[in-house]
Amino acid sequence: IHSLSWVPWRPLRGAHVRGAHRPTTAMADDGAASGSIGMTDEDRRAEKMRALTERQQSRQAEIGKLRAERLDGADPRESAHVFAGKFKSLRLEVEVAVKDARAFTERQQLTATFDVQLKRIRELQGYLSDSVRFLPSYDVQQSQKQVDMLTQLVTATMDELMPKKKFAFKARRQRVATEPKKERANISATPIAAATTDSKLVVSSEPGGVVRLGSAEVEGKDVEICDLRDCRVEMAGQPNVFHIRGLTNCTVLVGPVSRSLLISDCSQCRFWIACQQLRVHTTTETDFYLHVTSKAIIEDCSAMRFAPYNWKYPNLDDDYTASGLDRSRNSWDAVDDFKWLNPNAPSPNWSVLPEADRAAP
Repeated sequence: IHSLSWVPWRPLRGAHVRGAHRPTTAMADDGAASGSIGMTDEDRRAEKMRALTERQQSRQAEIGKLRAERLDGADPRESAHVFAGKFKSLRLEVEVAVKDARAFTERQQLTATFDVQLKRIRELQGYLSDSVRFLPSYDVQQSQKQVDMLTQLVTATMDELMPKKKFAFKARRQRVATEPKKERANISATPIAAATTDSKLVVSSEPGGVVRLGSAEVEGKDVEICDLRDCRVEMAGQPNVFHIRGLTNCTVLVGPVSRSLLISDCSQCRFWIACQQLRVHTTTETDFYLHVTSKAIIEDCSAMRFAPYNWKYPNLDDDYTASGLDRSRNSWDAVDDFKWLNPNAPSPNWSVLPEADRAAP
């Protein structure tokens, strides 16, 4: 029989003994270690993907929160859904009225009908211009196309049902184009200012041209400046709606505008603008001298610089009064970049134009 020696009892390392106390951190470490034991490479990849997915969902939630915060101060009626419904209703009213006009036989009835429809189109254009600050850029572009198509529909139907009106309209176009030549006698390049309807003025020019428009030419009209290169445009007065698109290396000076102004697809330009709301799309390397009563909005833009409005011309005070803009309120350096959602860093797509680099109009 072998003799047995007595040895004090101690729990084995890592073994669980009833009543034994172990530090909490050790338990967590052991649990984490035991959780990874037996995991295959595929399990580890799945775990990483799960973590990445959670971070992406968190980021999307943050972006959604930022977008919601931007709209907190907006009128609750101002939403893309509400706009789409109202816009469609107004558009259909015009289309139905134009179709019904074919049943009229008297010129007086036709004249009254088309006058009303042109007024409705102006209201539709104004509604779109006032809504650009909260609409996605795609919705703005598609809605503008529908307004243009509607204008073409009304104009074409007028020419078909009232053929004599076409001749009178041509005479009016000629008068609009020729009368201002007295002011432009010293202009080297011949400008082209074509009024497509009594309520819409489309401004274009040969490269290097100069276009000057006064109050009498733009008052109450929907003005569009498009597809210019190396040109200078000066416009004083109160247009109803004002759009600018497709300009390259141009200088544009605009007096106070009571509604919103939309600019798109421009590069290497200089704008002097006073308006209620400015929205700029797909524009680059452009300077703005701005008076705006609410935040300017940029989207898909780069290398944009902003400075305060400094253009002065005769009757500027009268145009400010007519526009209703508050001269004491100018948010020229409060720019909202819809494509930059990092709240902790400024947008790299715009900056304040240094005083040393600011130009005279």
